[in-house]
Amino acid sequence: MPSTSESTVKEGPGQPSTQITKKKTYRMPSWKIRRLKGRGIGALLKQLQPDGCAGQDPTPSGHLEGETTDPVQRISHNAEKLESKALNLARKSDSSEQEGRPLAEQAQPPIKDSCSSPVHPPVSIPKLDKRLAQQEEGVKESGGKNAFKRKMTALVRKSPELRKYWHQRYRLFSRFDEGVRLDREGWFSVTPERIARHIADRCRSDVIVDAFCGVGGNAIQFAATCRLVIAVDICPERVELARFNAGVYGVQDRIQFVVGDFFELAPRLRADAVFLSPPWGGPEYSNAEVYDMYRLDGTMDGREMMRAARSISKNIALLAPRSADVDQLAAMAGPGGRVEVEQNLLNGRAKTITAYYGDLIGTGES
Repeated sequence: MPSTSESTVKEGPGQPSTQITKKKTYRMPSWKIRRLKGRGIGALLKQLQPDGCAGQDPTPSGHLEGETTDPVQRISHNAEKLESKALNLARKSDSSEQEGRPLAEQAQPPIKDSCSSPVHPPVSIPKLDKRLAQQEEGVKESGGKNAFKRKMTALVRKSPELRKYWHQRYRLFSRFDEGVRLDREGWFSVTPERIARHIADRCRSDVIVDAFCGVGGNAIQFAATCRLVIAVDICPERVELARFNAGVYGVQDRIQFVVGDFFELAPRLRADAVFLSPPWGGPEYSNAEVYDMYRLDGTMDGREMMRAARSISKNIALLAPRSADVDQLAAMAGPGGRVEVEQNLLNGRAKTITAYYGDLIGTGES
């Protein structure tokens, strides 16, 4: 309720005193002003008018200087003042509510379009914009559980079976993030780098032939222990990948890449050692309890491969699945021949086996 105060004004000696009642209006809460504004300015004015202005003549017995005595004019004058006061209160209420808010949350002035009703521009929040941009790129902040997607290739994203190899990418190439490239077959056929480095150390020689180089995992390591590496593969695209990866490791000047069929090229090649890592038939090779070395990739005969390699050098290293038939590996040494079968472990688990023939036997002994 509004509070009232009374004052008495004496106009002169012998004149009756005039009592004038002044009414003070309280400041209406902002929530109530908003509600009344929604109902219309008439309801707001009615709420703000003093008790005597709603249909009654509040004319006092006297008046102050500057105040009109006409009831109609006085009510009209009061209505204008009350309307102005109501609008000022509404503006103050809106501005007071925005004080203390972040700039991005404060109401923005409407943008008027000649073809449509006024619309407000979208609110831009820097943190949200950054997060949305990262999600659009498929990238999360460093340390996030999906951070590995940052450099995942489209090939791996589309092939769920390759994702387990993606998680092992640094075992395959320690410099993977420097731009190493692989095709689908390269992901599951390349030799892990630590195993490739160990084989290269045992095969130290002047010239070595990598008969099935693939994407270059073994050839790169041979370049560190041999003067020249002759890297052969029947797939031109895979040879280009191997050449590129050798450039990543900075050893391309010690590798001679050849596109061709090893069985056709073997009679014309000369080297001190031969490394054989033939195709095993894709990831399905691991389903075999005992891997048949006489039917490599389902079509290639391991015995014919050994004869082709022996036409180049008697010193041969053959990389085979961990489930390979050891008796067949021994038979490939020929009558009276010897073989050393080495199991390759990675993090305590058997990954592959390597069979060494000729002078490579015993080269791993300390």
